[in-house]
Amino acid sequence: MVTRRVSYLPLLWLLAAACSTTIHYTEPKPLPPWQCFLLSTDTIPSVDVPDTLVMGGNRIGTSIWFAAEVRPDRYPDPHEKRRLGARWYPLAGDSVYIEWYLPSTVFGPVGVLLAVRTPSSLDGHAAHGSDALPLGPWVRISGRSIPCPAGA
Repeated sequence: MVTRRVSYLPLLWLLAAACSTTIHYTEPKPLPPWQCFLLSTDTIPSVDVPDTLVMGGNRIGTSIWFAAEVRPDRYPDPHEKRRLGARWYPLAGDSVYIEWYLPSTVFGPVGVLLAVRTPSSLDGHAAHGSDALPLGPWVRISGRSIPCPAGA
């Protein structure tokens, strides 16, 4: 009887591991949307950086991070089904640090943006690439303030 129970332990362990990987963490929405920007680069050909950034006024838990959202929120790899998460925090003065990432990964962000924010614009540099550091080359990013999209 003891032998039969012990033989089921590896199977139960595999089942528990498989179930634990199907849990999907939902990124917090930037509520209320605090400021929205339409982003553009001066790089030709265009690079895989978001077109739109929504910066929220709500903190993520008790951390220094504030919620954000990027659009498009899909990773450029057609095999990747997860949506990109985003977050930001203020630096000294009007500077901000923004990163977008694939949730539930152990690697770093897919892209980062260091910028100076004013009420009407965002100006800085972004690095993009994969979720493994170091990120790709730095490109110049500029953004203009837009009304926040519905449902943001």
